Amino acid sequence: MSGLEPTTPPVGEELHLPGPAIAPVLVAVGLVLLLLGLVDKWPVAVIGLLLLVASSVSWIRHAHRELQELPPGH
Repeated sequence: MSGLEPTTPPVGEELHLPGPAIAPVLVAVGLVLLLLGLVDKWPVAVIGLLLLVASSVSWIRHAHRELQELPPGH
């Protein structure tokens, strides 16, 4: 095989695709609230920061669990 041809997985090997998640949306909402709160109202910034941190931690934990479930070699 030449270096220009893409390598394909062997027949029967499954590709891993993550499932749908709400965490990316919550991270975006938290960031928006944080930035809007910094400009206008501090309580909104605190709520945005808490939402941003909580959803980021949840997203990272979920991704870590998914990586642990993958078979070796992926």
